[in-house]
Amino acid sequence: MLVISNGIECYCLPDCAVCQSCHKRMKDIQECPEHNDTCDADCEYYAELWDEKDLKEELAKDEDKLLLDEAEQ
Repeated sequence: MLVISNGIECYCLPDCAVCQSCHKRMKDIQECPEHNDTCDADCEYYAELWDEKDLKEELAKDEDKLLLDEAEQ
């Protein structure tokens, strides 16, 4: 997913950058869940969750991961 900040492409995002629409790390997103061509760091769903607990809680909401976990059991 291409991320733009202040009109400049971001090639090195922090590990804590997430999309709160699909609950995934930005580096793991191929297409925007909101159907945008690019991600703007000003998007209401873009977040940098520096607190490890907050990051884990957000990633735990990922429905794709939950479905995979259920299928493996």
